[in-house]
Amino acid sequence: MREEMDGAAGAGGRGDDETIGMADEVPGVHIMSRIDLEAAVGGMSPDDDWDGAGATSREDAARKRELARYRDDPDLCWRRHVIADDAMLARVGRLVREAPNMARAVEIVRRAAVVSRYARQPLRVPPIVLVGPPGCGKTRFASLLAGALGVSSSTIVGSTITDVGKIIGYHPGWKGASPGLVAKSLMQGATASPVIVVDEAEKIQAVDGLPYPLDALLSALESGTACYYRDGYLDVPMRAEGIVWLFCGNDLHGLSAPLLDRCVVIEVAALSGRERHRALDDLAADILLDHGVAPTALDIDALAVLDGVGLRRARALIASALAGALDAGRDALTADDLRAAAALLGGAPRIVRQRAGFVQF
Repeated sequence: MREEMDGAAGAGGRGDDETIGMADEVPGVHIMSRIDLEAAVGGMSPDDDWDGAGATSREDAARKRELARYRDDPDLCWRRHVIADDAMLARVGRLVREAPNMARAVEIVRRAAVVSRYARQPLRVPPIVLVGPPGCGKTRFASLLAGALGVSSSTIVGSTITDVGKIIGYHPGWKGASPGLVAKSLMQGATASPVIVVDEAEKIQAVDGLPYPLDALLSALESGTACYYRDGYLDVPMRAEGIVWLFCGNDLHGLSAPLLDRCVVIEVAALSGRERHRALDDLAADILLDHGVAPTALDIDALAVLDGVGLRRARALIASALAGALDAGRDALTADDLRAAAALLGGAPRIVRQRAGFVQF
């Protein structure tokens, strides 16, 4: 049995659902309070019809049924705290080798882990904005960081965002409404500290005079208010203060001042020379391992083929080259495999910019 804390505990003072690990238990937290769940669900059960217990629509009934599951089984909304130990500190420290141009970001996370280990308290990493040229490894670093912390990660790409509902949830009055990325990350992960990545963040723009979409996350970026984060669909306070936030972009244009004020902004340089070759070697090894192939180091000729190619593009080339090598009965990549992949996939699309002015027909 998990032991409930008496009184206020943890950030925000929501002690009613904070839990202490006993000698043989892992400390954690209920991401939603039973009191709040009861207020949202009322007398509805997980099996009630869509128009039962005051539901206003099928979507609202689906919401109430989902929340009723969490109300009736508190363990469903219990999430493990991420508390640093020596092993985690070692994993985080090794990120500098795997992503040397992310040294500042690694140090910020490492210091947060030092505090967590010393105080035996949940890890709290300040929100980070990584800004740098395409292909410098921002998205890959997010994946490496989640692995080092031992948590799940979720990514949303700014260029795919047409409205803020994908991030903070859609009101149940809308047909097909569902929770947003923040709530899903907390509900589907095993810990209270998933990594959430907003990639191409600068491409998320306000439209038609509406507020800047990412400003809807401001309350989730500060620990004092994140412990009461409210998804637009679930409409129940959630414990979101443990989330590790990474915003990735090619530049800062379009990101609001209030958002940047709540984040640590880190400029990321493009990899070059030996650091870039090491990153490409690691990337190739990851791809081969993902496909059950024992990795071998890329030789100098293979690395030369990838010169000037961003890491995202390199990933596609290496995966295609691996397919060609396997088709030929080999499990080691060569420069010829990469050249063939480059010829098959073609170069990056060239964007032709026209001069502004009148168009004659």
